[in-house]
Amino acid sequence: MAVALQAKTYPHIGSDPKIADGKPMIFGTRITVRCIAGYYQMGLSADEILTTLPHLTPSQVHSALAYYFEHQEEVDTDLAESSETSMQKANKNTGESLAYCQRNNEEPFGVFVDSLGHSTYLRNKPKKQTVESIQPGSK
Repeated sequence: MAVALQAKTYPHIGSDPKIADGKPMIFGTRITVRCIAGYYQMGLSADEILTTLPHLTPSQVHSALAYYFEHQEEVDTDLAESSETSMQKANKNTGESLAYCQRNNEEPFGVFVDSLGHSTYLRNKPKKQTVESIQPGSK
């Protein structure tokens, strides 16, 4: 007796070539399976991912994790490439900021570190907002 193999479908998971380079994502969001897999790899449970992304439902997160487990090699490769690209962009921005400071003989004001640990040097000091005091009898 022959058994036909059915393609697995994942509720809540799809792709659109116009969004996230066509990578698998949760329908109605821009949250990719890669994003959910990244949180999972950092040690977050499904409940912790839901706390981090409260607009998602438990079934959406579990569907993304199911997709990830069935396509782990593909998603891990995508995650690694995405992280490498992010790091290259961050290094480029940091290098450009430092080069600007050196060209203009300025000291960098500070360093901004994003959620992935990438740093960018801040060139300009934030402007302070001042409040003028009004003396009685003056306008």
